[in-house]
Amino acid sequence: TIQIGAEVANMKSLAMLILPILMIVLMKLGLDLVGTLIICNLVGSILVLILGCIPLGTLLDNEGPIGAGLTGMMGMLLYILLLFQILEILNASGAFDRLMNALLKLCKTARSGEFAGMLMTAVTTAAAGGSSPAIIFCGPLVRKVAKSFNIEKTRGANILDGTACGISGILPYGSCMLLCLNFSQGVVPEDFSFIDVVPYSFHSMFLLVLFFFSILTGIG
Repeated sequence: TIQIGAEVANMKSLAMLILPILMIVLMKLGLDLVGTLIICNLVGSILVLILGCIPLGTLLDNEGPIGAGLTGMMGMLLYILLLFQILEILNASGAFDRLMNALLKLCKTARSGEFAGMLMTAVTTAAAGGSSPAIIFCGPLVRKVAKSFNIEKTRGANILDGTACGISGILPYGSCMLLCLNFSQGVVPEDFSFIDVVPYSFHSMFLLVLFFFSILTGIG
């Protein structure tokens, strides 16, 4: 009975691999990120119902995956809306164009352009306290720098994403760090400090080292 149960669980896990495969296919076909996520969420909801992983009542309940997901994203949605307003103000005022022109004057080669994008992303992440706002803010600038020096869009996007996530994982007030600490409530001692965790953020540190040497050598 245990063996049969394990085999059924393995089959369900393999079936759920349809979702990342579907996401890759849709993105390759040119569908935008939001549309891709919506389709994958719908397919995932249907899959868990067919496979019997989650009952319909639980799926649609306020505390279920859908309800809890929507509720948990409310704070982020408000934050993103505010961020887009700030971005539009900068764009309409011409501040983005002036920053872009100043950045391009400093960058003479593709390597210097990549380093400038990495540095700008790091500073923005430290100021915003999270990777997502920094990626949204710096994305257009990094894309223009990449286009100016014929840098592949995928390489520019990886440097942007890796730098933002790396910095966010090291900052004591970063979203990555705070999320991890949220799971450890009631476990850490009373004299615990965020600074105590920073020296052990090996993944984030090596992520930054990896992208630094990728820019330095041109590999990747």
